[in-house]
Amino acid sequence: MKLNNKIYIPCLLPYPNNTVPGQRFRWEQWESLLKKKNIFLKKIFFSDNLFINLKNKRNIFIIIYYFYLYIKFLTLVFLNCKNSTFIIFRNCTIGGPPIIEIFLKIIGKKIIFDFDDAIQYGSENTNSWFFSNLIRCDWKINIIIKISNLVIAGNKNLKKFAIKFNNNVKIIPTTIDIKKYKFVKKKNQKNLTIGWSGSLSTSKYIENFLPILIKIQKKKKFKILIIGSKLNINSSDIKCLEWSSKNELKYLNQIDIGLMPLPNNKWTKGKCGLKILQYLSVGIPSIVSNVGINSEIIINGKNGYLINNKSEWEFYLKKFLKNPKIISKMGFNCRKIVEKNFSNFAIIDKLSTILRI
Repeated sequence: MKLNNKIYIPCLLPYPNNTVPGQRFRWEQWESLLKKKNIFLKKIFFSDNLFINLKNKRNIFIIIYYFYLYIKFLTLVFLNCKNSTFIIFRNCTIGGPPIIEIFLKIIGKKIIFDFDDAIQYGSENTNSWFFSNLIRCDWKINIIIKISNLVIAGNKNLKKFAIKFNNNVKIIPTTIDIKKYKFVKKKNQKNLTIGWSGSLSTSKYIENFLPILIKIQKKKKFKILIIGSKLNINSSDIKCLEWSSKNELKYLNQIDIGLMPLPNNKWTKGKCGLKILQYLSVGIPSIVSNVGINSEIIINGKNGYLINNKSEWEFYLKKFLKNPKIISKMGFNCRKIVEKNFSNFAIIDKLSTILRI
């Protein structure tokens, strides 16, 4: 296939536009740059905002609505079968067996499967046998990887898993739009803000870490900012803000030091470090657990610190608190590593080449 040929690829996405981090910072974000490479994505979203609301409220009507969405989605896939290649992101139908994926394979379509999380192990939050095997059908991930013509993995750990089932696996990390996320030099100030940004599904990590943070806060004064978690805390020095795409950058720029505490397990090893990349892109040095891809993003003493045990959290937090000047010095290095390895521009040539299978 000629590299300058115009091609159209249906991209099957599980969630509504601009709602889920992995989807936002991968295919939704890459679309505009791929157009410049003559690759045009035809995004097909499985769910909508009503479905997400019903899911969050555990409304019984969700079962009927799910089948409506499935039929609608299947119809859109049928209508796009004139295209030779399909991109499938994660579990594109959110639940159920791999009917659409097997159908596309049977009719001779090329499948590009992309995953940015350890979804092959199900969910760390809800992992009952019934839900995992009969509702979400986690077992289908292995099948989808096997029947794909190309697998795109978000990091080395995911590639290591996928290569067991498919020899054609490429790594494309989750990236930052550096035109949108602009570097902001931090001002030297005494009362620093230590912050965490995430979602309801990952809020347990900051909740478990909060006692350590509050203990340090009693010894050394600083503010705590938590974005995306609905923690009910009554303290003037701890602020919790609801996440929104509209206010995301505004809230991030209030943080002086970013946090990413994680346990070391098979789920966290599959994460692609988006939280850290967001911090670094706007010049926020970060203190993070030494798990998975984090060691490829953070260089100790250059753009933050990797933590191996509980005592190191206090040591490195105090290091920043005692000498706030190092925050602005590290800020430039933070931005550099994102621009070089984890920006849209850093991966677009490789991505546009491998999509022309």
